[in-house]
Amino acid sequence: MGTKDVLEEALKLKPDERFMIVEGLIQSLDEPDRALDALWAEEAEKRLKAYRAVPLKECRWRKYSRKRNESPGL
Repeated sequence: MGTKDVLEEALKLKPDERFMIVEGLIQSLDEPDRALDALWAEEAEKRLKAYRAVPLKECRWRKYSRKRNESPGL
């Protein structure tokens, strides 16, 4: 049975039965890619390490607030 035959048979089904077939086909295409997930996890770890490696400077609120209020157009 070829693809065309399967489609013809599927079109003979009731709407709710066709929906089940469509849903099953979509789910079969949406499987997780473990290799891609591993790459993203590795990238996230690198970014987190880089973020933690740079010390953050403390920003005094009053100094920031004063500069902000003195700036024209704000």
